[in-house]
Amino acid sequence: MTVNRINAAMRRRRTRPAAVTLIEVVVVIAIVGILVALLLPAVVKTQSRAAHAQTAAHQAAIACALERYRRKHKDYPTQLAALAPEFITSVPRDVISSGPMGYRHNKPLVLYSVGWDEKDNSGAPGKTMWDERGDWVWTYPP
Repeated sequence: MTVNRINAAMRRRRTRPAAVTLIEVVVVIAIVGILVALLLPAVVKTQSRAAHAQTAAHQAAIACALERYRRKHKDYPTQLAALAPEFITSVPRDVISSGPMGYRHNKPLVLYSVGWDEKDNSGAPGKTMWDERGDWVWTYPP
């Protein structure tokens, strides 16, 4: 008889569905919410930091090619396309607009990206270097 009771108890235990209490669900949702609140600002900043760093790297590469061109030809080119392929493999594109990097040949030399507002302000910078408005400008005095 005891063996039958044990078998019956084991069958009942197997057939019971596993239940999750409401408090466990609320605790898990709260933990996930806290993690999202902590990580979201860092994730959003990585996109802007990557765009800033890539733009700075592109502008530095173009600036080096411009200087090499000036040393050979005694003046700067009127267009960035004149740099490739002799002074730079290919002229980097603007990270934000995917178009050509902005360039003004007049003195001082102005090399710029359109910035977050995606408007070509002809090299007019924002209030700070990586401002939300205005172009991201690199100037080179003659």
